[in-house]
Amino acid sequence: MPNCPFCLSTKVLETLAVKEMYGGTRAVFHFAVCSDCGSAYITDSPENISKYYEGYYSFQDNGLTLEKRWWKKAIVSIYSRLVVRGGLSFLFRPFFRCPSPRQMQVLSPNLQAFLAVGAKSNARILDVGSGAGQFVKMMNRFGYACAAGIDPFLDETSERPYVRRSDLQSVTGSYDVILFNHSFEHLPDPEAAVRKCADLLSPGGTVVIHIPNVHSPEFTKYKQDWWGLCAPQHFALPSRRGIERLTARCGFKVVDVVYTSRYDHYLYSDDYRRDIPDTDTNSVRRQLENGTFDKKRRSSLSKLAYSFNRTHAGDWIAYYLMLN
Repeated sequence: MPNCPFCLSTKVLETLAVKEMYGGTRAVFHFAVCSDCGSAYITDSPENISKYYEGYYSFQDNGLTLEKRWWKKAIVSIYSRLVVRGGLSFLFRPFFRCPSPRQMQVLSPNLQAFLAVGAKSNARILDVGSGAGQFVKMMNRFGYACAAGIDPFLDETSERPYVRRSDLQSVTGSYDVILFNHSFEHLPDPEAAVRKCADLLSPGGTVVIHIPNVHSPEFTKYKQDWWGLCAPQHFALPSRRGIERLTARCGFKVVDVVYTSRYDHYLYSDDYRRDIPDTDTNSVRRQLENGTFDKKRRSSLSKLAYSFNRTHAGDWIAYYLMLN
C-alpha cells in the first residue's frame, strides 16, 4: 500500500515495527501512520496471508456462551419474542449506545454494535468475515432468521447452512444490513469492499464497520505494542477522518458511531509490551480462558471501559453507514 487506503495521502507521520503476537512467531511487520488522516496501514504484508489464519479464533466453532448460562438463554429468548419479533427493536437502540459495566457482562461488543442498528426481524443480514459463523448463530437466536455469513478462509469441510466460503466480491443479492465485525481491517482493498456494499445494500439499508479505534488513548500509549494492530492479519485501520473520506468517495455517509470497549481490551497490549504473546501460558488471554483472572480487577477495568465508551474514547468503535 504505497498510499493511505483511506484518504489516499502519501505522507507518513511515523512507521511502527509491529510483532506478530497472536501466534507467537514475533515476526516483524511495518505499519505506516498517515500524517493527513491518522489511519494506520501495513506496508509489508506477507505473500501467504492464509497461514496466519490457521487456528485463528474466529474459526473455532465453540458453543455459544448463552447455552452455558440459563439466565443468558432466558434473556435472549425474551428479547427475541417480545422485542425483535414484536417489531420493537428500533425502540431499544439507545440502550446499546453505552451499556453499563454490569450490562457488559451479558452483552458482547459485536452484539452491542449489531443491536444498535434496531433491525427488523425479517432483515436480510450479511456478516462479512464470519469465520465459523458463531455470530450468525447468535443473530439467529435473537430472531434474525435471514442472517448469513461469508468468509474466504473458511474450511470447506466445516461449512454450515448459515455460512459459506466466499469473498465479498463474489456475493450477489440485496441486504438490509451488512456487518463487518472486525473483518474490515483484514481487507487488502477496503475501498473495493465499500463500493461492493453500495451494490448489495437495499434502499435505506445500513453498513456496520466495527473496528479497533486508532484514536483511542491505548493506541497513543502503546503504539507498536497496541493489540489492535494485530499484525499481519490486520491490513488497514481507518481513523474517523479516514473512514469519512473513504465512504464519501463511495457514495456513503457516516450516520452514527458507537464505542464498544470491554475490560479485557486494557490488558493485551501490556502483555505485548512485555513480549508475552497470546500463546504464552502466563498471558492474560490464557488466564481469561482458564478462569484464573482476578474478578476484582475485571470489575475495575469494566468501569474503565465504560468511562472510555461514554467519553467517546473506547478502543473499539462501530461506524454506521448509509448511502447518500
